Amino acid sequence: MVARHAMNTIEFLKRVLPATGLYIAARKVNKGFPAVVCDTIEEGAQQVLASDAQGVTAYHACAAFLEREVESINAKGEKYMQVRVQRNVRALRSFFMDLDVEAGNPDKFSSQSEACDELWRFSNEAGIPFPNLIVSSGYGVHVYYTLTAEIQRETWKPVADGLKTLCAKYKFRADPACTGDAARILRSVGTFNRKDPQNPRPVEIIMEGPDLGFANFQAKVVEALKACGEKLTEAVRKAAIPTDAINQEFAVTHDFPPCSARKVADRCPQLAKMRDTRGNISEPHWYNSIQLLCHSVEGTDLIHEWSRGHPSYSAEETDKKIAQIRDQKIGPTLCST
Repeated sequence: MVARHAMNTIEFLKRVLPATGLYIAARKVNKGFPAVVCDTIEEGAQQVLASDAQGVTAYHACAAFLEREVESINAKGEKYMQVRVQRNVRALRSFFMDLDVEAGNPDKFSSQSEACDELWRFSNEAGIPFPNLIVSSGYGVHVYYTLTAEIQRETWKPVADGLKTLCAKYKFRADPACTGDAARILRSVGTFNRKDPQNPRPVEIIMEGPDLGFANFQAKVVEALKACGEKLTEAVRKAAIPTDAINQEFAVTHDFPPCSARKVADRCPQLAKMRDTRGNISEPHWYNSIQLLCHSVEGTDLIHEWSRGHPSYSAEETDKKIAQIRDQKIGPTLCST
């Protein structure tokens, strides 16, 4: 892990977030955190920086989302719409912790230096990798374990909960509400912390290192939980499988019959919408569609044919997404998605 030069907001968000989906930029207004839903990371960065330029505290959500809003029901049975909720999370590309600093508070750290020293102790004693992205939030410290590829919330959650359990076991005072919250918002690099309006402090990178492979990080968390006598949940137990077996489990196999995307689109309304609009659909819908098309007999040519109707279509960018899916051995999109 090495100290680095200033990282701008777009670079930072691309480091911690999945490459596709809907993104949330939030701002603090009185006691609320109204959200702006963005189609790209670049748009999210613009919203964050615009809020900061107005002197308003700005945040990013730490996940990519599926829908612009989802319906919820309150205790009175009344319906209302939300966006930043767990069930609307599409994917994540990092684990994260919030280390609060407040002198004299035994539940928090006395300084950023103490927080970083304790982080080093915790990592060594638990036997898990040291975080590869550490951010000064102005007063406290935000810790990220950034990954080489995105993972689904269902995969992320048990490992995040395991990390939270390890913090408690080793008396590491990370905010437990943050560590296991897939829809969490945190301050964005490139903005200012204005708790003291007369002395705004920059949110900036302290240290960074290379991305981590998920399977290895997952296995280390499981080993640490077992070493301290923690009973493993069924969801996290899979991480005890050796890394080679994990990789094999998630690898795309080819023992299924050949699949024609044209025939699938005749029966699947989601894929039919991509076909009929020639890709003039939301980016998450498009990306999920090409994950399926990559495994069809028509393959790359049909992906381009069914994507050219979008005003932002680019053959080069489309090829990059196709290569990403194939390089990471991402399987076909499920009907449940």
